[in-house]
Amino acid sequence: MQVRLEDGSGGWAVFQEQKFRGLSMLLSRLILITETGDPNRVGRQLLAHLYRRFPDLDTQVENVADGDPHLGALHAMGFFESFSRIEMH
Repeated sequence: MQVRLEDGSGGWAVFQEQKFRGLSMLLSRLILITETGDPNRVGRQLLAHLYRRFPDLDTQVENVADGDPHLGALHAMGFFESFSRIEMH
């Protein structure tokens, strides 16, 4: 999916849905890319659009590096770190 904001900022997201224990859908393999603008703002808009479209989607994201420009957007949208791998620091 893509977003274009009023100020010309924009980016896109790629994700995969899969069944989670046969009950609900789980979003995995989420990739956020900002083409122009602030990655935090674009990332928040991408995630907001995603959850407007799929409000009941459970999500887990793995292997996000400490320096990822979208890390602030993930935290702002309620994501939290449940464990950390040494190679991501």
